[in-house]
Amino acid sequence: MREKLNEGGVPIPKYKLCRNYDELIEAAKDIGTPCVAKPVGGNASYGTFMIQNNEDVDELEEKYNASIEYLKMKAVDEDMFSFSKEEMDIIGVLNHVDMVTDYIVEEYMEGPEISVDALVQNGKVTIMGIEDQIRMEPPYFLQLAARLPYVCTDEEMAVIQDLIERTVNAMDIKNSATHTEIIFTPEGPKIVEIGCRIGGDDLHDTILHVTGYNLMFESVMIALGMERDYIVETKYHTMMKFLMPHKKGVIEEVFIPEDVKSDPDIFSIDLLMDKGEDVDTPPKSFNYIGYVGAKGATPKDAENKINEAFKKIRVKIND
Repeated sequence: MREKLNEGGVPIPKYKLCRNYDELIEAAKDIGTPCVAKPVGGNASYGTFMIQNNEDVDELEEKYNASIEYLKMKAVDEDMFSFSKEEMDIIGVLNHVDMVTDYIVEEYMEGPEISVDALVQNGKVTIMGIEDQIRMEPPYFLQLAARLPYVCTDEEMAVIQDLIERTVNAMDIKNSATHTEIIFTPEGPKIVEIGCRIGGDDLHDTILHVTGYNLMFESVMIALGMERDYIVETKYHTMMKFLMPHKKGVIEEVFIPEDVKSDPDIFSIDLLMDKGEDVDTPPKSFNYIGYVGAKGATPKDAENKINEAFKKIRVKIND
């Protein structure tokens, strides 16, 4: 992806592929601090951390080793991002990588971040939803919450549309759902990543409530070659918030009261972990306990609704 976008003149961060810890140290020195180290595989910012200064470089090994151990566990226990060489050949990865231990070091892009879900048919791009992402403070980058739709001017929307079209063209995507992340840096917007897929976590349900379009259905129609035409309008504003572990321990209880479950404005409650499971905070673990999505007539309505719900939800973690 980085190579293709670079060839296509799409704005991306400076980057370097690292095969081991020594190469990661050298890349951090070449790119300069602050910079970001992220695994080639993984998702949801698993194993991603910031290298803030030279002191961080001196103390980097512990973070790197802890992240690698977490990624190895995910790859084995959950069969995630562990592609064989044969599988990489099939999907066109000419430069084989280890999707657990290989890292990319790239320049730190400071600024607000959005994700853009779009549908591409015969090369035509239709943006279905733009999510305003809220992430934790560095050195880690887990998402804490999100708002959709992203509220912006017509001029900003035109810039986003142009950048998505250029990115899709550079990747030669013709017929697919796409999920793209963009950071608005002081030098201008830059592409974090693009994937030929629907956005994860709440995004399918959120976009359905906001626009009325089912992205899974639309993806199937596009795959079948059925001509599609979209009129994308905002029916609701939404906010999603993650349930995060606040300390190391074992989940004893996740209590969600009935009035939250039955609230028609709470459209999504998804628990990703169960009672009895171990939790921790980065860099030892990058797991979410779950997430909740709420809708309202305005962004403030949605935010108030999710905040009221979180006052009633209780997560108990034993040491």
